[in-house]
Amino acid sequence: MNETLILSIISVISYLIGSVPSAYIIVKLATGNDLRKMGTGNIGAMNSYDETKKKWIGVTVFLLDLAKGIIALIISKFLDNEFSGLAFSAIFAVIGHNFSIFLKFKGGRGLATATGAMMLINPLFIIIWAVMYELSIYLINKNIHVSCALATILTPLLLLFIPESLLYKTSTAGQIPITQLLFCTSAVCCVILLKHIEPIYKFIRPINLE
Repeated sequence: MNETLILSIISVISYLIGSVPSAYIIVKLATGNDLRKMGTGNIGAMNSYDETKKKWIGVTVFLLDLAKGIIALIISKFLDNEFSGLAFSAIFAVIGHNFSIFLKFKGGRGLATATGAMMLINPLFIIIWAVMYELSIYLINKNIHVSCALATILTPLLLLFIPESLLYKTSTAGQIPITQLLFCTSAVCCVILLKHIEPIYKFIRPINLE
């Protein structure tokens, strides 16, 4: 089958998997409320927990969103054993989560789904992001949205300084060309950043007014 057609199929399937609004469904079933009209309106684990105060809901949503990234990549690997298929799958699964076709292109911020996808590409991405997030929280700014954005910006940049031998050893998807890995992680991070623009703007705006 033509590679372009395979990548197109993978992209569509991954987008639809990512689009499944786990948080919206769980909160709706558990409380009868529309998560889009609650708190930040974000369709993700954090808003689910913040607005329901139920840990099991937050944990369940996180695990389901994580699973979307994993499932998308497993299907991609079945359809196309090349890394390009995995890269497209990861990117479009996160796009689907953030801009769900089932919720008029509203969604979450993509961190859990990206984590699930990166588990099957290179977990080092997750470790670097988590370290950068924690350092940002404690050393720079305690606002979680600002810290998430900083970690998301710094992670692909720091990958440039990681020895290729370490990237190969930590890869769970075989010998990935470094340029392709950087493209994949940078694209995923860009999609995540798109959903952090609004909360960061809301955080900065009061400061400017003062």
